[in-house]
Amino acid sequence: MSSYVADTQALVKFMMGQKVINHQCHHAFLSADRGENTIIIPAVVLMEVLYLFEKNRIEIDLIQTENLMKSKNYQFEPLSLEILTIFGRFRRH
Repeated sequence: MSSYVADTQALVKFMMGQKVINHQCHHAFLSADRGENTIIIPAVVLMEVLYLFEKNRIEIDLIQTENLMKSKNYQFEPLSLEILTIFGRFRRH
């Protein structure tokens, strides 16, 4: 089982039923829904979801995100140096 770190855009698009950034990223979310891998959702992503929802830029709120994370294949990750380093590597590409 593989693990992937979600960014805000990918998470929101997936939750809205839109294709996520690219095929590989979209497939990672679909595979998590089937129980084949894990999506890690960093705290900073949840902060961005809250901000965007409060500014009426997205229709996804924290309650919907919380419901998603009830699945064992979606995991919350508190802020840590390790997760920020991983998140930073993916954002540069």
